[in-house]
Amino acid sequence: MYYVSLLDRRCQQVNPKRVRVVKARERVANDSLQLRRGNTLAHRVYDIIKDRILSAELPPGTRLKDNELARTLGVSNTPIREAMRELEKDGLIETIPYRGRFVKEMSIEEMREVYGVRKALEALAARLAVKRITEPQLEEMERVVEEYAVAFERDDITAGLEADLAFHDLIVQASGNSTLLQIVRDLTNRIQVLRQLDKGKMRRKQSLEDHRAILQALKEEDGEKAEVQVRRHIARGEENVIKLLMAGESEMAPAVQEGG
Repeated sequence: MYYVSLLDRRCQQVNPKRVRVVKARERVANDSLQLRRGNTLAHRVYDIIKDRILSAELPPGTRLKDNELARTLGVSNTPIREAMRELEKDGLIETIPYRGRFVKEMSIEEMREVYGVRKALEALAARLAVKRITEPQLEEMERVVEEYAVAFERDDITAGLEADLAFHDLIVQASGNSTLLQIVRDLTNRIQVLRQLDKGKMRRKQSLEDHRAILQALKEEDGEKAEVQVRRHIARGEENVIKLLMAGESEMAPAVQEGG
């Protein structure tokens, strides 16, 4: 119990902006994974490290040392190792032989693959949702779209990201397919850090318009329109993130050459 209390306190000692993003992810938490893992010490450690990866507090390429993490969190190495195994299964970290464990760096090719699957699955979810969505779910989506609009007006990127996560998750929830929901949530976790790059002012304005168009299609019970709007929306995000990643690689290349 001491360890659990200590971890609870450490969870609270974080940047307020990160807390808001974490709360958004809590709303879209993988329920089946939580049931499988249970409320154990390893589970708490898993949650903390996962949150720090998804918030980019532990950015891609960061080396993860068991001893350092154990000392920071005030636990033994055993729950750290258990958490690491689960994080590797989730595709959030990777073990490189003779080097150690690292927060996974996703290549542009891998990112395209994940976005491709996400487009297909969320489009399917939208089509299914047209016939299954309830009035309370539509009202919740309207509320989340309004939250996004307020965040845009205030130029609050963190709140916008929170609303974006919630909106997409609500679409898949409305499909009524729990397997689809679990798969999409896993994919969302894998690209969450990259999605935080997709936050330019014009891009966020377009995203807000897309959300409104998707919501309208669901209200009209137009499955084809909803599917097309979701695909187009995710494709725009993918294109923007790829541009940013490629620009980053171009900027780094001269520095690497100059460095020897």
